Amino acid sequence: FFVVRTKDGSHTTEYWKMPKKSKETWLEGGWYCTGDVGELEYNPKYDKREDPESLFSLSENKDKNRVLRIIDRCKYMVELYIRGRSVWVPMQHLEQRVYQKASSVHQICLVADRNQPVMIAIVVPSAAFMDVYISKCGEGMQYGEICNDPEFKELVLRQLQGIGHAAAVEDYEIPRHVILDSQAWSIANNCLSAVGKPKRGYLQTTKYVNQLDTIYAMDEVKDEMRDLQLRNSNSRATSPRSGTTSNSASRPRTPTQEQKDHSHQVTEVLDVVKAVTKKCHAKALSEEGQKRVFPKD
Repeated sequence: FFVVRTKDGSHTTEYWKMPKKSKETWLEGGWYCTGDVGELEYNPKYDKREDPESLFSLSENKDKNRVLRIIDRCKYMVELYIRGRSVWVPMQHLEQRVYQKASSVHQICLVADRNQPVMIAIVVPSAAFMDVYISKCGEGMQYGEICNDPEFKELVLRQLQGIGHAAAVEDYEIPRHVILDSQAWSIANNCLSAVGKPKRGYLQTTKYVNQLDTIYAMDEVKDEMRDLQLRNSNSRATSPRSGTTSNSASRPRTPTQEQKDHSHQVTEVLDVVKAVTKKCHAKALSEEGQKRVFPKD
């Protein structure tokens, strides 16, 4: 991806009485920053109507005509740290070109925290999809109850992940978790902008902040449990004297009291998180509850 800049003699050179914004938008030499992110796409037919989603490899098509395709706005690009490297993810592009195709989706907003290597999808399910589920598995249930049903949430998540894999997007561009809401977003309830786009900042930092914090906390606990199990496994397989694998690997080592205490503490925390999450299916944790269950360091 790259940032799109244009240069044309017909451009204006500044915003009216906005010198600071003008300086940020017009660069030296007369280049105008559009705020768009684009990519070069090879199109052998030169006609986007006949080949709207053509793909190309730049290294294989160096000498062929290419077209510039605008895929997102800079402000909708989100930075993630994946395995020690920084990557930029075009959220709006993924929403509109990939996940909006899911039959379960009426409205969708992808969110991510740069300190967490996962993407979360906030979805308002389509009424038709919920009606089909109710007729087969949840007779008598209301839409609000459906969105809190773990099996229904898993069904929506698997569909999104399947579409992501089919579209060959990167692993970190596929949602790992999903939050469902039966209430449609609108301008009236402050969830959509004046042009009808989801207010990502409001949804992420205000409306669904408690659910997101719960998901991140659960992931951290699971990672801690996985690391603990890995350390215990390595300590059993390694000789205490030489640091090499013992020939008598079948003879288990007795864990130290410190390891037992650590394992017991992590297990207790995980039990608490599971209990809290169960309550969150009906109502998100309050701020006071967040501070009590997941105290800040």
